[in-house]
Amino acid sequence: MLGCSSAERIAALRAATELEWAISPLWQVALVSSYSGYSHRLDTLDVQLTRDLHCLTATLTYSQALNQLTFAVGIKAFPSPLQTYGIGRGGEQFQTLPGQYF
Repeated sequence: MLGCSSAERIAALRAATELEWAISPLWQVALVSSYSGYSHRLDTLDVQLTRDLHCLTATLTYSQALNQLTFAVGIKAFPSPLQTYGIGRGGEQFQTLPGQYF
C-alpha cells in the first residue's frame, strides 16, 4: 500500500472470521462474519446453531444479509448443506476457510 492515502488504506481494511465450535457432543455453533473498513460495518453476519438428534439434525440459522431466521430438521443419512448459511448480499457464498459440515 505504498503511495496510498490514509483514507484509501482504511477503505481497503477488511476483516473476516469463521468460527466452528462444538459446545458439547450434541450442540455446535458456527459463525461467519466480515467487517468492511469502507462502510464501517459488518458486511456479513451468519450464525448457525445445530443440535444432534441421533439420526436427525435440527438447525437454527440467522442470516443478516437475508434478514432471516431459519429452522430446519434434516435426516443424517441424506445430508444437504443449508443454502442460506454464509450467503452474502449479492448471493455469493461467503467463506473464509475450507469448512466442514456437522
